[in-house]
Amino acid sequence: MLQALHATDSAAEEPLRIVVVSSNSDSTRDRRLTAELRSLGLTVVSVPAAAGASPEVTLPAVARMRRAIAAVQVVTLATKEQVWIADRVTDKTLVRELPRNTERPDQADDSIAVGVAELLRASLMEMNSESRARGEHAATQDVRELAYPVPARVLPAVGPSVWATAAGGIQPGLRGTGSAWLVRGSVAWRTDAGLGLEALVAATVSPSSVEGTAGVAQLFSQWVGIGAGLELPVRPSPWRGQMGIAIVLNRLAARGEQVLPPWIAATETAYSPGVYVHGGPAFSHGRYQFGLELGVLVLSSPATIHLGEQRAAIWGAPAIHVTLGVARRVWP
Repeated sequence: MLQALHATDSAAEEPLRIVVVSSNSDSTRDRRLTAELRSLGLTVVSVPAAAGASPEVTLPAVARMRRAIAAVQVVTLATKEQVWIADRVTDKTLVRELPRNTERPDQADDSIAVGVAELLRASLMEMNSESRARGEHAATQDVRELAYPVPARVLPAVGPSVWATAAGGIQPGLRGTGSAWLVRGSVAWRTDAGLGLEALVAATVSPSSVEGTAGVAQLFSQWVGIGAGLELPVRPSPWRGQMGIAIVLNRLAARGEQVLPPWIAATETAYSPGVYVHGGPAFSHGRYQFGLELGVLVLSSPATIHLGEQRAAIWGAPAIHVTLGVARRVWP
């Protein structure tokens, strides 16, 4: 009796372990599976798969040797994936077959990770049944909480990732300039911690007008930049907050037409470095993010637009951008 009590106390104090048996622990599938299991509060132990060994025979022994609540192995067949789980809490070995998605391996990896978690939870829920077999691992409170279903959530990213963003919006008129439509694109590299680097490019697709007594001018701007970004929160959640700051080089082209004689037109171009600060909320769904952003561009040498002798407008001190965009994770 004392030995049994001691074993139960030890099981309650130890972290809940699960063994993942795999021939390639660095694969994208295994990394996503590991992230899914860790998000459940489990400590994941990776073990190489033995060639030709049957999961039905090896998994219970591996779980027992590692003092884990279960052992998992995914076996790839010609047209399907087999998910094996040896559960030491309810003393049984389960298998589920999933169809292979060769056209979209990223979706297949997500389905396998979620499928393993669902199968494990379904197996552990049987511990509340009066007729269930008693396994070697104690049904501690942590194990019972693991068996309860949780609301659907976004699968967390694993390791660094690369995102491509396309956005469009408006540049409101400021300091004498009219409003203009603009487009913006970016490529960002992010770490697990939410920090990253990004390259950006933007351009107005309609002119910003400046009018005065001596004429009218139309402004077009384009800029490129590179900077740093931060995404919060880093925990799995569909809602995110994003912010960034970049050093940019801006090109502003102004075409003016004099309405008084002698009816002339001229085009001038100005270049200036500047700082672009942007941020806003985003909603994540799978590999996509949909975001609303406010951006502020401040040039080191703002452009002053003269129409005749009149100083009609100042551009770039600051320029405001309000955009809606969609981002897609392109790697991994």
